Amino acid sequence: MLGKLNIDSDLSKEKKIEIVLEYAQEICDDVFKNRFDNSKLSNYIYSVTEAENELGLEEELIIQLTEDYITQIFKASDVFKNLIHNIRKNKDKKNKLIELRDLAHKNLGVVRNLHIKDAQVLLNDLLTKHDDLDHLEDCVKALNACAFKLNPEYAYNTLSIIKIKKTF
Repeated sequence: MLGKLNIDSDLSKEKKIEIVLEYAQEICDDVFKNRFDNSKLSNYIYSVTEAENELGLEEELIIQLTEDYITQIFKASDVFKNLIHNIRKNKDKKNKLIELRDLAHKNLGVVRNLHIKDAQVLLNDLLTKHDDLDHLEDCVKALNACAFKLNPEYAYNTLSIIKIKKTF
């Protein structure tokens, strides 16, 4: 997702967000239709209402928790990628699988509480399906895309900050 931020700097922020959002939707379409055979999730649109009703919290707090999740998943995606890379290279495979499961489990709890259905499916596979590393990489890519779709402007700003921090 960070790569898509390198688009023409003459474009407005809104146009950049629109371009990245289209890219995120393409990723979700591809992963959910091809890997999961579930086109319903490719067009999934999150609603805070279900989490609001279930948790008994105000909409503003659910939105804040969702934004916290977006930041958390963007940061966790690099960890997921590194773990998968190390598993692929057989570097301390057993411990890396445990770390992968732990990170997926931690984030799965968050998305279950917030009722973010597409992320639940992706994180469940990261938690349980370790025999197909290509699939796990696709799940991480889609997890980022789905997080972007939750709140595109917030996600864009977060990715921009992460990109800047990576230059230090």
